[in-house]
Amino acid sequence: MPELERTFFMIKPDGVQRGLIGNIMSTENTYRFSTIQEAPIVLYTSPTDGEVVGTEISQISFTLNDPQGDLMDYTVETSPDIGGKSESNVSDGTYHVPVSGIVKDTWYYWYVNATDGTHWSYNKFSFNTGNYNFLAYWNFNEGTGYTLHDSSGNGYDGSIMQSKWVSGYIGKAIKFSGDADIVERISKSLDNMG
Repeated sequence: MPELERTFFMIKPDGVQRGLIGNIMSTENTYRFSTIQEAPIVLYTSPTDGEVVGTEISQISFTLNDPQGDLMDYTVETSPDIGGKSESNVSDGTYHVPVSGIVKDTWYYWYVNATDGTHWSYNKFSFNTGNYNFLAYWNFNEGTGYTLHDSSGNGYDGSIMQSKWVSGYIGKAIKFSGDADIVERISKSLDNMG
């Protein structure tokens, strides 16, 4: 690890400079220290670890951060294989990996391996497309637009009315102001379900 050397100068307070007390004195001290190198960190995964999602999921995403601000390389792999991606010389940011072929009632595992050229981080996440026979399931995390997608795979999409997208705890969320904010116009009738 490279060591950094800094020199500090200390001068007595203002009273010395104005001649009110004593002579101006300075002291030179040399301090040595080294920084602790850390591996890249994976944050804010989507889906979150262990989350139940619908079969229409089209990407997984994560935020990658290097504490020292170094450029990084990463590789994402999935099991069973639904997609993957590798990139080199990326900076801190959010990255998206396209996935396809998702089926119901399956556990999927995804691995993010990242390095800053010196230190590695190995991360494992999972999500499930459980067969819970949901009629409809809305994540409220599309982030843009006016359509709220049904994650159950049953096609009960809704229209977002008089609400806006904001930053959520993880990803995006809908902010309801309490004044006639609604999600309506479900694309299929829920009345026909027995």
